[in-house]
Parts: sequence; C-alpha cells; structure tokens
Amino acid sequence: MEERLSVLLCIALLPSFILAIDNILGDKVTFQETEKCKTSRATLVWLKDGSERPVARWDGVWKPEQGYEDRLSPNECVSLNQTNMNDNGLYVLTCGPDSETRTSLHVVPASEALVSEGEPGRLEFHHFTVGKRGEFRMERNGELVLELDLSSGEMRHGTGFEDRLSVSPGWKLSGDLTVTLQDVKPDDQGDFFIYVQDEDETRPREGLSAVRLKIREKIPDQTTRTPPTAAAGICLTQKEMITWTVVCILLAVVLMALVFFCCWLWLRFWKPNVPSGPGGGTCPTPTDGTDVELQPLTEPCPPGSHVNGSLRPNANGQ
Repeated sequence: MEERLSVLLCIALLPSFILAIDNILGDKVTFQETEKCKTSRATLVWLKDGSERPVARWDGVWKPEQGYEDRLSPNECVSLNQTNMNDNGLYVLTCGPDSETRTSLHVVPASEALVSEGEPGRLEFHHFTVGKRGEFRMERNGELVLELDLSSGEMRHGTGFEDRLSVSPGWKLSGDLTVTLQDVKPDDQGDFFIYVQDEDETRPREGLSAVRLKIREKIPDQTTRTPPTAAAGICLTQKEMITWTVVCILLAVVLMALVFFCCWLWLRFWKPNVPSGPGGGTCPTPTDGTDVELQPLTEPCPPGSHVNGSLRPNANGQ
C-alpha cells in the first residue's frame, strides 16, 4: 500500500510535459500518442482559453465526437483531416485515471517557394529585430537548419546546410530575416518552420510561419539533345499503320505487274531490222518448185528475183 502511494506521489509531482506539433494549414495532423492508448473511457479533448471540446473517444476504435464527424475517420489513432486555424490549442489525451498526455498544436499558414535544382532559393521571413534579444531559428522535420543570435549576429548551420545559408544584409535594422539557400538539391525539398525565440525561453515562439520548398524538375540541356528524325512527332494508330501497310503492298504489286507487262510487249512486237542480202532485199523462193542456187552474200540476187517488192531484170533485159 505504501509503495503504491509513493508511486502516485511521484506521478503527481512530475512536471507537466507538453508535446508540440507544428502543422501547415490544410494539412493532415496525427496525434501519435492515441495509437498507444486503447482503453475504455479514453478521450481526447481540445482546450483553448478556458473552453473545452471533446474530439474523440475510444470504443473499440477511436470514434469522432460531435462536430468532428466529417474530419476524423474511425481508426486505430486520431487524425484530423484538413486542419484549420481554429484547431490551434492544447489537446489533452486521458488514458486511464493516472495517465494524461498534453499536445500543443500550432497550425500556421505557409508560403511556397518553387526553385529549380542548382539555383538559389529564398525563404522569406520578417520580424521586429531592433533591440530584440533572443534567437532567430529555422527548422525542418524538427531539426535545426539555421540559428541566428539576434544580439551578436553569430550564426549556426544545421547538418547538410553548412556554407549554403545566408540572411539578408542589414537584417538588424530592416527586420528582413529572409534566408537564401544556395545550390538547392532535391533533398532540400520540404517544409521549413521559421520563428523567433525570445531570450526568455518560457515565452511562446514569436512570428511562427512556414515556407514549403518545392524543387522544379530540371530541364535537359537543349544542346545535348539528339536531333529529331524526319518522322519525329508522327504518331499513327494501329489501324492507320495497317492501312498504310496494305496500300504500300498494293502499290508494289501494281508496279511489278506494269513492269512485267511492258517487258512482254517489248519482246512480242520488237524485231531487229537486219537485212538478209545486199540492199536490204530478200531472195524469194521460186514458185515452180526448182531450187535456187545460193549466192555469196557479195553477189546480187539471181535474175528475175524480187527486190523490195519489184522484179529485177536479167542480163537479156527480161
């Protein structure tokens, strides 16, 4: 009994620990601690300026309370979809009589910076700096990106950002704390939360805002591109390709048939004009059945033969 009382006393004397969640307006936020709490009568309640509003309760699964039906789906943990500015506040998770977890949710609007790979990116932020004591901080995924002492001007960089960050010159007088990130890389993409922490760290963060850095896809160098072919840009459907193939085959068949027909005509009607005797005449065969003595090619045809369709007279004038 004494041992139990001592445990309860230790719990009561423990300082209240509050988890902090920074969330960009419109994004989904999940209360991770609700995943570990699955007991009867477990509840999640929103507190703000003395007001209290039930958010969800455990009943086999986490179920939404009135007013959250369209923003919270029954699940193993509690998530708010599309956060709005009224979601800012303190959330108390009660998981049994002696277990309580507090989470402070900060919903902030965000600007967007679209930068090409290799180019410098500007993450804008403005705040009152004249005579201000404390630190200007930039974080991503809960890790330090940049820390600037507003009194001494000393700067500290987070891992992976060494020698790549700079703050606008004259920031102390102008209040322009815009950060320039040189040589942007794909790994730099993400949400950057920016704020000023007063010298008294018990005070809330001032000017909390966010910049969502997006990397524009790098455009290939036009000078190294392969020149397009003559057919580049021509896109045919499968039906059109089949049609053109059939047309080409038919044209080839017609062309071959035309060539064959021309060759046939040439062989059928063309004869070489070669004479069979002197003067191009022919020596006809006698009609009386007698043989005609063949003459040398250099001798004229026998008397009385036809030359070019007419009778040639013999030596006696006949």
